[in-house]
Amino acid sequence: MDVAVITPTYNRAHLLPQSIDSVIAQTTPARIEMAVIDDGSTDDTADMMRPYIDKYGAPGGKVHIQYIQLDKQGVVAARNTGIERTNAPYIALLDSDDYWDPRKLELQLKAIRSDPHVGVAHTSFRY
Repeated sequence: MDVAVITPTYNRAHLLPQSIDSVIAQTTPARIEMAVIDDGSTDDTADMMRPYIDKYGAPGGKVHIQYIQLDKQGVVAARNTGIERTNAPYIALLDSDDYWDPRKLELQLKAIRSDPHVGVAHTSFRY
């Protein structure tokens, strides 16, 4: 995988699909691995994730989604778990109540790859 998208979540089953769909819609030619780390949710997050895992759970496609369930440990532990589970050279953080413009990764990867001195890319946000 070229990019790992790390998305911690806790009781946001109603918001998480919009985040996941925004990753699936990315225009970048890079292969994306998305790790959704469920930090002990008590809502229906696991049920909501099932169709995504059925469709994108197998490696090999442009987008591969993995769903990792933890006992409640906090957002930092959830992010670190996601980072530890990937070998991708680039890591992108996406909160489960946010979503991306379809060209976000395409433009950021282009900027990072255009200069070997660039190690981090940050964007602004819109409401």
